[in-house]
Amino acid sequence: MAAEIKPLKKFSQNFLKSFYYSEKIVAALDCQPDDIILEIGAGTGSLTDILVKQSYKHITVLELDSRLYDLLDQKYGSRITVVNRSILDFSINDLAKDSRIKVIGNIPYNITSNIIFKIIENHAYIKRAVIMVQKEVADRLLAKTRTKDYGILTVFVRCHSNIFRVLDVSRENFYPVPNVDSSVINLDLFEKTDGITDYQFFRKVVRVCFNNRRKMLRNSLKKIISDSDINKIKSVQLNMRPEELTVQDFKCLSNEISDLSLS
Repeated sequence: MAAEIKPLKKFSQNFLKSFYYSEKIVAALDCQPDDIILEIGAGTGSLTDILVKQSYKHITVLELDSRLYDLLDQKYGSRITVVNRSILDFSINDLAKDSRIKVIGNIPYNITSNIIFKIIENHAYIKRAVIMVQKEVADRLLAKTRTKDYGILTVFVRCHSNIFRVLDVSRENFYPVPNVDSSVINLDLFEKTDGITDYQFFRKVVRVCFNNRRKMLRNSLKKIISDSDINKIKSVQLNMRPEELTVQDFKCLSNEISDLSLS
């Protein structure tokens, strides 16, 4: 039946056909007997086939395509829970309850950034995420300061996790063959985000700065703070541009501005 299912562009479907890479991805998740696992976009089950042979407490699989939902439900039965829903509409904290879960998946290219934001926003409920993304997205997440790839997503992900690249996967390992290569990344998420006075304000500062990334900080920050308060900032040099600031720099900057606004 799996061979008869045609990948659909509306779901951004590119099925991984390499058992070698599927094994590598699942191995990176490091399944343990007490783990609750959430798989995003199981497709025809290339990762699920290996996951069900691992040691774990429970697996929930998300699949938005009703054709594949039926396939997975028939194939695995009571061994897993299959949910016909997008990760963007799924409550991770309800699944986690009193535990922190592990997340795995070959995620759709068309909503990659949204899924990554969903994962980091639920960092308190997720201890590890091993996901396959476009290689260029992985490059952005792993980018160093003072490079063009370093940006909003880089800072937010680094703020919430230790991240590393597990491996690269060339496009020939998918059906249909996409126009880009992929990378598997591992996010070990922090249960708490330390060193930030006001997290929502931190997000605002980062976005304002990178939305004007060619401007010096002094000019970008005028959108959220008065000129008089800008002149009081000591935590960073205001002639710098956002790609020059580390995650710690952004924490210090947002904390200082937050304190100034309260004084």
